[in-house]
Amino acid sequence: MSKSYKRTDWLGNEYWEHEDGSRSYEREDWLGNKYLEHSDGSRSYEREDWLGNKYKEHSDGSRSYEREDWLGNKYEEHDDKGSGGCFVTTACVEYAGLPDDCWELTMLRRLRDDYLKGLPWGKVFLSEYYATAPAIVAAIRSQPDQGKVFDALLHRARAVARLIEDGQVAEAAAHCRDQFAKLKRRYLGSDHASQRPSGPEAV
Repeated sequence: MSKSYKRTDWLGNEYWEHEDGSRSYEREDWLGNKYLEHSDGSRSYEREDWLGNKYKEHSDGSRSYEREDWLGNKYEEHDDKGSGGCFVTTACVEYAGLPDDCWELTMLRRLRDDYLKGLPWGKVFLSEYYATAPAIVAAIRSQPDQGKVFDALLHRARAVARLIEDGQVAEAAAHCRDQFAKLKRRYLGSDHASQRPSGPEAV
């Protein structure tokens, strides 16, 4: 993840200095919404996730969380879009001809960013998922019935997305964890299946 540090220019205006040397200034629109105005003219608005963590949502869908280092310097930690994908679901929606910003992927990314990343077991789960899911997708694509498999998985992903939309995030996370364990057993063998991430009994 990249970082951006908070600075003050010679006129007293506060801004964020990014690693590439560009700046973003804090502004407020006519409705009172606070945002950052970037060098290229784009904006990032202040939001709050389900866990109460404040962040800035950028035009490309990525997020930035405000942190403070051990010296007291404030900086932004950028959670770049695509830095950890929903590989299996992405393969399903691509097979179905759906766009990258479809409802299914949007809901699952929300679960990932607003819930799983905030839990110790969730981070372990995501780390293993990122390392293993591409191999699962490759194994599915090598099957003669890949279309049938992707359709079934998309159906399950939609069920999980509905849970997320209804606020049942713990249940949705448990479904994702269990489904991932089943996919590992089926496509990668028992050795991978035994590595199932542990977490609260259910989530």
